[in-house]
Formats: sequence, structure tokens, C-alpha cells
Amino acid sequence: MPIDTNVLETVRPSRRSVVRGAAWSVPVVSVAATAPAFATSLCQDGNYQIRWASDYNATSRVATANRISTSGSGATGSAPLTLTVTSKFNGTMAAGSTGSYSNLATSPGNVGGLGVRGLTIMQRSTQTALATPRANQNQVVTLTFNRPVWNLKFTLTDIDSQLGQYQDRVYVSGAPAFTLASQVGGSGTSGSPWAPTGTNITQDPVTGGGGNVAVDYTNKPAASVYTLTYWNNQSGNLSGNGLQGVFISTMTFSSETC
Repeated sequence: MPIDTNVLETVRPSRRSVVRGAAWSVPVVSVAATAPAFATSLCQDGNYQIRWASDYNATSRVATANRISTSGSGATGSAPLTLTVTSKFNGTMAAGSTGSYSNLATSPGNVGGLGVRGLTIMQRSTQTALATPRANQNQVVTLTFNRPVWNLKFTLTDIDSQLGQYQDRVYVSGAPAFTLASQVGGSGTSGSPWAPTGTNITQDPVTGGGGNVAVDYTNKPAASVYTLTYWNNQSGNLSGNGLQGVFISTMTFSSETC
């Protein structure tokens, strides 16, 4: 992204084997979900969507998901399904902003050539001499749902680089499947993060799709917490503050409706 640098759960028996599946390759914190509203009967499953532009409150950093369909028999619950977004900065990283873009806010325009707005993940270095290892100077973004979800999907956009300033590196918990755009490589793990294919490949944050990664947790265990880790792998000293940003676009997933 070329930026001006000056500036847990009662489960239905049919899914028990999924929820208690093999351990993920990246540790995930267990979070207790709200007790089901219909504890004496099975709930329908719901398919949900979060559209950042209309569903996310940047002040409270909470999004309320829209239920777009239901399936199966049983009661249909009405308790909201919410997502809370938090972040922690490590080492020399701090929250970043420029113009109308700021960390953990909704993007001012569409992202990644997808025609939808996104959640902004933006950071900067507090010093031009980045400490080593670079991967320890990072931001960890935590997505916490108030009850377990499965089949989570979203697209990361704007993974790019600007020589001397930033080299985006991103990985997520849970080892999901993924599809890379033409100018992104890696496996999305701590040892092989998603990264631009060159050291000076910039993407237009609104229209550029070459830095996109479609992330897909289909067939993974249900979970309440997912994390994303982001850092700058630029070698040597920075020519500025290394301001860098990526985005999480429209998010879909499934969960019990109560």
C-alpha cells in the first residue's frame, strides 16, 4: 500500500467431531460462549456475514453479524452474534494512521478491487532502526466471537512492499486453506508468512487485487478466537517510519443461532 509516510460451547452431536478435531498448528485461546438461549432443544445453524461499512462500530471495535440464512431443524435463536476486534503491539510497532485511514477503523473506501470496504490494519515503527528479529516487532490482531463459529472466510488485501520503507508479512492462526493473488507468496504461517513476491511491489489500496489472499477455514474446527500477526520485514534502517497497512474485507461464517 503506497502511503505518504510523513503523515468454547454446547455443540450439536453432528459437529462434535469437528469441534474436537486435531489440534491446530498455531495455539488458539479458548473462550466460553454465551449459554444457548434454547438449552433444552437443538438450534438451527445460521450463515452470517459481517460487512465492515455497516456492521462495525470503530469506537467500540465491535461488529454485529447479519444472519443471511438458516438450515436444519430446531429453534431459531435471536441472540446477537458479535465480533470484538482488539490488537497488541510488540517491540517497536505502534498504531498507524494517514489521512482517513487508521488502525482498526473501517477503510474510507473499497479495498482490494473487491467493491467493498474493509477493516484497516495499519502500523508504523517508532524508530528507523528496526530491532531484530523483525518478526518480533509486530501487531497481533485478535478476532473474538461471542460464540464459536466455523467455515470462516475473509479476504486479506493490499499485501505489498515499498523498498526502504516496508515489506509486509502476515500470518493467521489455525492453518486455513487460502488462495493467493498473483503478487503474493507464502503459506500464511509464522515460518512462511504471506508476503509480496518482490521488494518493491505496491498495490493501490482501493483497486489493486494483486496483493489479495482469500482465507478459508472450511472444515477446520469451530473456534471463538482467531488471530492475525503483521510485521515489517524491511532490512536495514527505514527511510521513514515504515507506515504499512493491510485490510480484512467482507467476512462470512456459520454458527448456531442460539
